[in-house]
Amino acid sequence: MSTMRIFREILFVKQQMETADAREVTCLSHKLAELRGAHANAINADVLVEIFSWLPLPNLAYPSKSDAPLNVSHVCRTWGYSAVSNSALWAKLYFYAQKDLFSNWTDSTELSEMIHPRIEAAVKAWSIWLARSRSSPLRIKFDLTLINLSSDDYKEIFRLLSMTLSHQRRWKYIDIDFSLEEHDVAFTMSDMPLLEALSVRVNYERANPVGDRRVNLDLSRSPHLKKLRTFGICYLHEPAPTFENLSSLSIGSYAFGLTWNHFIQTVRFAPQLKYVKELALPIDDVRDTAKVVLPMVCEAKFELAETQPRALNHALGQLTMPNLESLYVTVYDTDTTANVSGLCVSIRSLILRSKCPLTSLSLCPSSNPGSDDTIHVLDLLSTVPELRHLCLEIHDLDDAFLHALTIMPDSADFESGDNLCPKLESIDLPDESQHRMSLDSICEMIASRWRAGGTLRKVSFSIRYLLRANSRAQSMIFEFASEGLVIEFYDSRLKGYNSPSEDDE
Repeated sequence: MSTMRIFREILFVKQQMETADAREVTCLSHKLAELRGAHANAINADVLVEIFSWLPLPNLAYPSKSDAPLNVSHVCRTWGYSAVSNSALWAKLYFYAQKDLFSNWTDSTELSEMIHPRIEAAVKAWSIWLARSRSSPLRIKFDLTLINLSSDDYKEIFRLLSMTLSHQRRWKYIDIDFSLEEHDVAFTMSDMPLLEALSVRVNYERANPVGDRRVNLDLSRSPHLKKLRTFGICYLHEPAPTFENLSSLSIGSYAFGLTWNHFIQTVRFAPQLKYVKELALPIDDVRDTAKVVLPMVCEAKFELAETQPRALNHALGQLTMPNLESLYVTVYDTDTTANVSGLCVSIRSLILRSKCPLTSLSLCPSSNPGSDDTIHVLDLLSTVPELRHLCLEIHDLDDAFLHALTIMPDSADFESGDNLCPKLESIDLPDESQHRMSLDSICEMIASRWRAGGTLRKVSFSIRYLLRANSRAQSMIFEFASEGLVIEFYDSRLKGYNSPSEDDE
């Protein structure tokens, strides 16, 4: 019987059930069940598997019989066989224990009695998925952000992690995230020949980084790795392997774990690297003096902690990135040894050495302002004529900076060499806390780049500029907005929009 004919029969039976008595309804219900089974069996096996592959991914932290593909395996024998025999359906595992689910509980005994059965159910479901996935490559997201659990409950939870680690050879895409307070966890990831993406986050704010409480990553047997993200107590096994396919790298570990030297050792053997998504490292011990060329990198985000003089200059001096388009640099000056001028000089040297087509630049130094910050920033900007997006968190800039960004009215053309960053499309100005830039100068700069047929499309600055300005400057800002310029206000005190305070009034 064809699928269309079965479908018509089902509609006919449903119509009959609307006017039938109780006895007839029972008979028609049985017939309807048979037709639905026949309808299910009429679907081609390959089509059925394709349909199953689009089923939503269940959260195995809260397993249920209605979870896919467990639910479809119980529809009929044909569907059950198709679901269970297709190991790829069970090779996607997701576990996310909501952090705030038990945060209001105070009775630890009552909490344990309630959560322990749930943990046992999660362990059972996890083992079923792993068993039915057989030899298929695994895609796993494992997020442990549980709180207020007893030691026994934590041990049960980490049975899941142990089971997952025992299948390392089948890992393909892995995302492991957990935050712990008092429970020791230490493991090694080393035998992952199929691995293409690895993300490991161990929150060191909740776990003391001592002794065996670390995650050791040995990636020497992961030749297909394309994306690597580590955070917290994670250590790369030395010597560094060759990452021939690595395209994206993110390392966050300010105080414990990885250092700038690990980064240099890693990227030296990564010819395909394109994105340094995040690099949060201390650079107080720059031992390696090797120069590294990263020919494919187009985006780099550095969040560095400098504790020794000239460490930043030494570190960035190792790199050459000829295709760099976007650069973000934050320097946490823990020893007040770094300053804006040193940061600008280091980045300027990097740009000139790399001869890169930089179009986006963000500078966020955390250091004491200097009297010559404006000069050094302008000197840096003179090396990036193709710049489109500029974000500055340098609080000692003054009106001279804005005047330098103002387009010269008598220049031969808009992109004249006399004009600084003539292709600028967006600019984020620093907070007004130092009170050295005026809204009048901001308006003058905007007018020269917006109304003169320039490329400027968006400006972002502190709302306190607006609150402290005269009415003429305020009116000009609203005129720019009415003409189509995107203007964003922020308040650094609240990291969002804010109504005027008594002090502002």
